[in-house]
Amino acid sequence: MTSPCLNRLQIQLMPPAHDTLPQNYENQIFHISIFSLPEFLIFLQQLMTYLLERPKIRLLVFNSLWFPFQSSSDLPIRTRNVLLQRMQETLSKVCASTGVSVVVTTQLATKLVKDDGTAANFETGSRAILVPQPGLLDIIFICRI
Repeated sequence: MTSPCLNRLQIQLMPPAHDTLPQNYENQIFHISIFSLPEFLIFLQQLMTYLLERPKIRLLVFNSLWFPFQSSSDLPIRTRNVLLQRMQETLSKVCASTGVSVVVTTQLATKLVKDDGTAANFETGSRAILVPQPGLLDIIFICRI
């Protein structure tokens, strides 16, 4: 994973693609580090206020919605589902009222499978597919906002 500082440096070093880019475009990128589930829930609770104070923000990018849950691995699946549902509702309201788009990235792992689709190893696998990283998703949560 690339650090935000390195990303900012790379943006500054990139030659402008057009002359229409604002001169201070690298200063228009905000980065917030969140390391735990309570921090993430507080961020979501304050997100609408944060965006209303910064009306030019049009895109939110989350490195992973699942990362905060990793630090709280003792949560029952039912509680995780409730929290994910609240996240969906919050992000839906934010998108509808502010016009912000949301992008969520995820980590993938390579799963080796046999011809019949059963799990395999490096010796017996005939193909590889990308799947959510093991242990990240006990549930399937897909939502189009």
